[in-house]
Amino acid sequence: MAAAMRNGDMHIVDTTTADWSARTVLTNAGLPITFSRDASTLLTLESEARTLRRWNAASKTLLSTTRLETTNVTWGYSSITPDGNLLALANNKGLIEIFETRTGRRIVRLERRWLIDSIEISQDGKYFAIGTGNAGMLWEISAPRLLWTGKGHRDRIFSIRFSPDQKMIATGSWDTDERLWDVATGKELAVLTGHKAAVLNCAFSPDGRTLATKSDDHTIKFWNMATFREVASIPVDYTGNVQGAFLAFSPDGQILTANDGGPGLRCWRASTLAEIDAAEIKQP
Repeated sequence: MAAAMRNGDMHIVDTTTADWSARTVLTNAGLPITFSRDASTLLTLESEARTLRRWNAASKTLLSTTRLETTNVTWGYSSITPDGNLLALANNKGLIEIFETRTGRRIVRLERRWLIDSIEISQDGKYFAIGTGNAGMLWEISAPRLLWTGKGHRDRIFSIRFSPDQKMIATGSWDTDERLWDVATGKELAVLTGHKAAVLNCAFSPDGRTLATKSDDHTIKFWNMATFREVASIPVDYTGNVQGAFLAFSPDGQILTANDGGPGLRCWRASTLAEIDAAEIKQP
């Protein structure tokens, strides 16, 4: 697990050790973007947001640097494909740029009068979704062109995520609701209600069976994607800005990680499929 420190360093933690004490420190590495599939290399974005770096995660060796074809430095949001080939960057002034990470070549540049609070690239690299105001938008990358706009939220959307099979998009909003949309049609599939304050972030488990939502009501809730019902809830302290509301599953789905109000991350053992099914059976 890679975690950026306030001083610009990055800590890479070996989560296979009993107390997670084994770690590597990369000095002034910038922000972590993604690990390679075998976790041998780590891609980072320098703080000035114009250069990508590839590191050997074990030896701390800098393998390469790639300059991005951009003049902008005020990025607030990012998303990358699982293979690490495409990187999307956006800011809240309405600018979106998408790059090939190997060459730094910019393949998409959009600038609109949008208030962007979230962006996500689909796993196959064909689409990107954004949350702007109270609407979710799906765009095709190759054109680029707008495919549909999903409206239903009553307030700003702060998180937007594709399901692992790319059939659904989840949006979390300041209106306390999480909504699910059909990627193919833009049709609303479900509204997940239960949080008492803004939904700040969401994350699908790698198998797609569970959606976790993190709220300003100091809870993380878990939802069964087969029934769209809540199956669990855990308390979590949170203070800070919306952009700091981090939430993610490990690639194997066994660990859920979130930040809290202190100088660190909190990690939980994620529920197994059997536990999720058992919780669903108990529902009235």
